[in-house]
Amino acid sequence: MRVMLYCVSAAQDGLARSASAGPAPSAGPLQPVTSHDLTAWVGPPPTNLESTETALAFGRVIEAYHERMTVIPMRYGCLFDDPDAVAAHLGAHQGQYQAVLAELDACAELSLRIPIGHSAAQADPATQAVAEQTSGRAYLLQRQRALSAEQTAVHQAEALDRQLVGLVRRREIEAGSFAGQAMVSVHYLVPRPRVAQVTAVLRAASADAAARPVPRAWQLSGPWPPYHFAALADLSSEK
Repeated sequence: MRVMLYCVSAAQDGLARSASAGPAPSAGPLQPVTSHDLTAWVGPPPTNLESTETALAFGRVIEAYHERMTVIPMRYGCLFDDPDAVAAHLGAHQGQYQAVLAELDACAELSLRIPIGHSAAQADPATQAVAEQTSGRAYLLQRQRALSAEQTAVHQAEALDRQLVGLVRRREIEAGSFAGQAMVSVHYLVPRPRVAQVTAVLRAASADAAARPVPRAWQLSGPWPPYHFAALADLSSEK
């Protein structure tokens, strides 16, 4: 019987038994597969893996389990042939999973997204195409401005580190596009008792950005399961 893997936690007496009763995906309650001092939380595969609502429901289930224990969230669509295959997977990666669980222990993730200012990254595509065709120097200048705007946003994110000393366990910065907007995204791994303090710091920084002469709407989200810090989720690609 094929199963879909939702998340992995440490095996703990009593906790697995109570958590298996709920919350549950629409297809039925999650079941624990415990092996090598780890517990994998699995459920029946959905009938339609391409459904947006099913994917969102998958995330909600992980959030519910994250509220009651430390978990490594898996990528959506992680399928195994049967529970025995899941147990074998846990055994093959026991040390790696345990190391990640130790880092994520009692933590949540907060994310701050800083939009990149007007630059080549946001220029009209037709204008940029003309620049590329008519002037290599103009294009290089556009790219330089784009990189400068991105670097400015990165520096703004790094400037917050001083206020967060002792409050966050880990911080990662990445640049990319979010909802069609060029962004610098900052992800914080935060011990649960510090979430309110970190949130207050990030909200104050967002309010300051909005009050500047050239306002920027910084976006704060979370707390969520620590997706960006659960690098071992890539191990779930085994089928």
